[in-house]
Amino acid sequence: MAGGRYAALRFRGLPAEINTAWTRLLRDWLPGSGFQFDNRPAFEHYAASYAYDDNTHAFECDICIPIAPL
Repeated sequence: MAGGRYAALRFRGLPAEINTAWTRLLRDWLPGSGFQFDNRPAFEHYAASYAYDDNTHAFECDICIPIAPL
């Protein structure tokens, strides 16, 4: 994975809700942040210590986007 600065948003919820979290980060936060999307890949980070509920399928991850100053 390429180094550099990333913005991260901790997501906790159901699989059907993760697209809303991506939208909040990219559409709502990024335009006013003073940063722009960099050309490196965005990704979801799932740490072994993050929560997962077998009954509800709720999970936790970090949504990470590469950023660079405007």
